Amino acid sequence: MTKRFRHSSTILLAQALCIGLAFSQTHRWSQVQSILGAVTNPADTAGPFTPLNIVLVWGEHDHATGQHEYEKFARGWQPLLAKMHNTTVSLAYYWPTEAQWQAADLVVMYLRTHNCQSNTGTTCTPLAGQTSPIVVDANKFAQMDAFLARGKGLVTMHPGNYPHQMYQDQWADRTGIAWKAGSTTATTTTYREGHLSLSFRKQTNSPILAGLPDTLQFDDEMYFPLFGHPDSVNVLATSNETFQSQTAARTALWTYSPPGKSGRVYGFIMGHLQTSFSDPVFRILLLRGMAWAANDNFNRYRRVVLDSAVYINDATQILTVPKTSRINPDGVNPFEWKGAEWKSDGRRKNALPTDK
Repeated sequence: MTKRFRHSSTILLAQALCIGLAFSQTHRWSQVQSILGAVTNPADTAGPFTPLNIVLVWGEHDHATGQHEYEKFARGWQPLLAKMHNTTVSLAYYWPTEAQWQAADLVVMYLRTHNCQSNTGTTCTPLAGQTSPIVVDANKFAQMDAFLARGKGLVTMHPGNYPHQMYQDQWADRTGIAWKAGSTTATTTTYREGHLSLSFRKQTNSPILAGLPDTLQFDDEMYFPLFGHPDSVNVLATSNETFQSQTAARTALWTYSPPGKSGRVYGFIMGHLQTSFSDPVFRILLLRGMAWAANDNFNRYRRVVLDSAVYINDATQILTVPKTSRINPDGVNPFEWKGAEWKSDGRRKNALPTDK
């Protein structure tokens, strides 16, 4: 082999390793097919469906590149979700406007719901470059309460379940459970980044879990234990985590209906890594929860499960990365959601398997 070809092979190997690291939690095509195929009566994803108004709420980036990319998610998933039939998607910075609350059927919160430098204490010092503190006050809780009282849906994802200490109890009253900063380590939520083995409580018969195996593996981050009203939430998935020297099943996914309100809340702990949002199995769990919270038909959401998604080809054992995507030097894929759809062997196709 010539020096030129050895150099080219080295570059290709380095690129493959980079992609493999960036998408280390990606699942197999056969897993995706098995899960999607379990949905009964896979109706035409073009509808007709009633109008759906979604608001994606984001805030300032507060982690390393590729982690907690709130704005990238919001700006990437706005056009993605807008591909669903009869669906309108708008963005909100830190909190929806009153007009957005009134129009929305579903609000998805992927952010820290404040701009404070610390998550604890009784005051808020804004992040650098921010002039005024942003927190959830009584007026904002009143908007959330009215929204849920109208029977609408709320999804809280990753730090959306990590409220400031000033209002952590009020937040858990609306979402069922949440992160808590307690007076001792025994009453304070902690976290763990890395490999997660989620166990699904199939006995709940939740449509969110249809077709799922008993366990699935992810690379993400857990918050545990969560405090609030644990006996009132419907736990869908857990991860075994050790807290205060005791290993137990800790809640990772749950549903909740606040007392006296007909609205629905879906709690989703994962979402630490930007690359997670390209994994179709991760998407299925998120999109099904969105459909459940909005009391909507998941068939509307099926068409975007595979749009620009990344998965492992069962035959070749390599990743299928959409040709519309690119890997940045920092290993993060920005996912521009150009809408290309690909077969499991990487070839372009005209329709999703679920549309046939």
